[in-house]
Amino acid sequence: MRTLWGVLSAVLAVAPATAAQAAPAGYDFAAEAPAALPAPELQPLPAQANTPTPSAQPVPRDPRLEGAVDRVKALPRRPVRRRHRFELTPQAALSVNDGFYLQGLAGGALQFYLNEEFSLGVAADWLYGRVPTENLTTLRQVYFSVPTPLQRPRLLAQAMATWTLLQGKAAVGRRGLYGLDLFVSAGAGVAPTFAGRTPVAAFFAIGQHVVLGNLLALRLELRDALFIATQPSPMAPASRLQQVLTLAVGMSFLLPGQGAARW
Repeated sequence: MRTLWGVLSAVLAVAPATAAQAAPAGYDFAAEAPAALPAPELQPLPAQANTPTPSAQPVPRDPRLEGAVDRVKALPRRPVRRRHRFELTPQAALSVNDGFYLQGLAGGALQFYLNEEFSLGVAADWLYGRVPTENLTTLRQVYFSVPTPLQRPRLLAQAMATWTLLQGKAAVGRRGLYGLDLFVSAGAGVAPTFAGRTPVAAFFAIGQHVVLGNLLALRLELRDALFIATQPSPMAPASRLQQVLTLAVGMSFLLPGQGAARW
C-alpha cells in the first residue's frame, strides 16, 4: 500500500515540471494571433451600352411570303353567315337511275336557317321531258320487249330539313379560297303522276355548297325520291316502289344581304 502511494506522489510531482517545459515563461499565445483583414471595398460596375439582345433584333423575311402569312388562320372564320337568313335556289336536275330514259327536271328550293347548321324549307321539281336511250332501242330490237309501264310522276314536292355536317375551305389555283360545306337533308311530300294519282313520297339528299361570296353559292346535290307507283294491268293493277334518283345543280342566293358579315 505504501509502495502504491509513493508511485502516485512521484507522478504528480513530475507533471507540473513537464507543463512548464512545454510552455516557456513569458510566451503569449494571443500575440501570435493574426490581425483581422479589412473589409473589401466594392467598386461600382462601369455603365454598359444599351445594346439589344439577339432575340430583339428583327428576323429577315422571305419576300416571297409577303402577304401570305395571314392567309391561313389557326381557327378559320366561317366563309359566310347563314343564321336567320333565307336561301333561294333555282336549279336543274337530270335523272341518273333510269337505264331507258333520261328525265329532265327543273325547280327550286326555299330554306330558312334557324342557326348556322340547321334549316327548314320546301322544294319542288317539275319533270318536263324524257329522252329514250340506246338501251331502249336494243331492248325492242333484240329482245322484242318493252320496259314495264309505270305511272310516271310529273311533280316532286317536299318539305325538308337540312343539316350542315362539315365546313371548310379550298384553294382553286391562284384565285383565292372558297368556302365549302357538306350537308344532308330529309323530307316528306307528294309525287303527283300523269295518271292523276298523288302518292306520298319520301326524300333524301346529300350535297355541297361552294361559297362564291356573301350572297351567292353554287349548290350541287344528289337527291332520291321514293314513292309507291301503280303498274297498269288488264287484270289487276300492281303497286311497286319507284325511285327517282337525280343530280341537281343550282345557284343559291342568301337573303337578306345585311346579315352576311363574316365572323
